[in-house]
Amino acid sequence: MSAARKARRMMRDNPIAPGHNYGAKVEQYLRDNPPVPGTFLEIGTYHDDWCGVFKGGRCNCDPDVRPIDRTPDPSAN
Repeated sequence: MSAARKARRMMRDNPIAPGHNYGAKVEQYLRDNPPVPGTFLEIGTYHDDWCGVFKGGRCNCDPDVRPIDRTPDPSAN
């Protein structure tokens, strides 16, 4: 099996690849702020400009993890 195929399978089974700094931060955020049952929670991970993820590598920064607010603005209608 090719290395690319192995990598795709790993990402399918574990979307936060081991070795990235943000995995623990996302898990901690979800422990501190559990989603309300029946709702949808989208979390944004904001990396520093120099982070390795932008070069195809591992996260080596201290990213901000926070929810993304997709609440529609009634005045935009």
